[in-house]
Amino acid sequence: MPLTVHGATLEEQINALLAQIAALQAQIAAPPLTSSGDLTLGSKGAAVKALQQYLNANGAQVAASGAGSPGNETEFFGSLTKKALAQWQTANGVSPAAGYFGPKTRAKMAGTAAAPAPVVEPTPALEEVVATPAATTAPAVTLPNPFESSLKIEFTLRPSTLSSYGEKVLAEFRLSANEKIGINRIRFKNSGTFADAYIVGLKLANSATNEILAKVENPVSKYIEFKMDKGLAVSGNTYHVSAILLTPAYGAEKPYIRLDIAAASDVSAFDYNDLNRVADISKTNTFPIEGAKITAF
Repeated sequence: MPLTVHGATLEEQINALLAQIAALQAQIAAPPLTSSGDLTLGSKGAAVKALQQYLNANGAQVAASGAGSPGNETEFFGSLTKKALAQWQTANGVSPAAGYFGPKTRAKMAGTAAAPAPVVEPTPALEEVVATPAATTAPAVTLPNPFESSLKIEFTLRPSTLSSYGEKVLAEFRLSANEKIGINRIRFKNSGTFADAYIVGLKLANSATNEILAKVENPVSKYIEFKMDKGLAVSGNTYHVSAILLTPAYGAEKPYIRLDIAAASDVSAFDYNDLNRVADISKTNTFPIEGAKITAF
């Protein structure tokens, strides 16, 4: 026969006592709620953590596990905190039970009577989620803005003499750098004698994929400026400039084209992952950077 004490078995009595002890320990562990300010969705700080601890210890658990659960209280007032607070307000006669921590709720939790006049607590319109602690990552390396880049621009096309006219590659260049750099503007100067009027339909393209990044109809006063409208020229790739050459008018001397990058200011380069950070390429390139001489036949 199981031993009974006042109608309950000894085991049931022990379990009941253990449950009472656990509840008392939780109440002792929860610090008194002394916040004098209102708390709502999006609030942050030690007062939010104290509120979560109070709710967890007083029958309105914020979360069963993870952020907000007993022992894992956070300093962020999210949707779970709001739901738990509304549950506590309903159980303790605070109306409206909107999950907003204001003077009426504060007075109730402090064990004092509410003021005679009803205090109407606004319902927050914001919606938030409980913040999950971010994973620990290595600190990001930050460089000054503008920062000195290792970008190197090298022309790769060899000098040549044309045997015909039409669409021709006039320059090819390779971009290399230790970091990832993106270029959204590059300007070339035709340092040759080929007149602007005989160069039309200029294109800047990726040499590997033939993807066209920018187009220019004609040079202007010997300058050809490409502004990328379909992406960036990126370090690690090779690009070329092509154009349709019309038959030039010339005398005894054969005309030629040579596309140069005259100065660092002719290249707008940025950190590929943060286009607000301007790359200074003046230390890694010697200007002008001269292209290949393309001579007419």
